[in-house]
Amino acid sequence: MLVYITEVWELSNDARTITVQTKVNLEPLAEERSWTTVFEKDN
Repeated sequence: MLVYITEVWELSNDARTITVQTKVNLEPLAEERSWTTVFEKDN
């Protein structure tokens, strides 16, 4: 089985949050999963 992972990282304009969008493709099942994770800066 092959697993393809794509991540897109985005830093907010105020530099207080990082958003990570992840997409996973599983071959040969042709199954796709995706999710978003948000990291927030503490004071």
